[in-house]
Amino acid sequence: MITYLKGDIFSSPAQVLVNTVNTVGVMGKGVALEFKKRYPAMFKSHERVCDEKQLEIGNQSFLKDKKGRLQTSRLSFLRCHTANALPTAEGAIQIAMEELPITLHDARALVIGFGRLGRALAPRLRALGARVWVSARRYEQRAAAEGMGLGSEGPDRLADWLCSYDLVFNTVPAPVLGVEELAALKEGALVIDLASRPGGVNLEAAAALGVRVIWALSLPGKVAPVTSGRYIKDTVYHIMEELDL
Repeated sequence: MITYLKGDIFSSPAQVLVNTVNTVGVMGKGVALEFKKRYPAMFKSHERVCDEKQLEIGNQSFLKDKKGRLQTSRLSFLRCHTANALPTAEGAIQIAMEELPITLHDARALVIGFGRLGRALAPRLRALGARVWVSARRYEQRAAAEGMGLGSEGPDRLADWLCSYDLVFNTVPAPVLGVEELAALKEGALVIDLASRPGGVNLEAAAALGVRVIWALSLPGKVAPVTSGRYIKDTVYHIMEELDL
């Protein structure tokens, strides 16, 4: 049974409090910032793991507060991360449809990165009639994209062929679109950055060049809060089962 509550999560009688975090060791806004203020040991632990490049997506860490409750700063199952890629992909498509002056049908779209989000987004764009290419570092990712009927390119000469796209989605949370790449975009192209902080687009360069960039953070909770909450609920239940709570 799912029970929806409004109020302060930190006043909840729940046995487990979940802090869904990024991969760069920052807790700077919203609920994450409140966790950082209330449980600095959690933040320091997460920051250290990220700084030392030891973060493994899909694992979790636990800390107990003074009430004996558990806080987890990483979700425990890849299922949750994979599931959240779906509302993110749908939200990204919604943004593109609202912001572009052309249809997605027959638009040329580039998806940078072909992890969980890229694999959710690219086929959905193609299903809407877009002509989709994927930029991925690893050969097996490019081969998988081609197996789905998508075009593929390596990232090493990205600036040489960006001029042909109407729409660019970035999913890589590392510098990808700098001055050279942004300058190569065709006039009127739209860039949607879906990467967590620090993002993959040089926003200052984009502003100077007049490139439209939308940094679309935290889309699952914005476009499908009930579905996103259910994914987290399922993950918490699994954590509790693992800990025999």
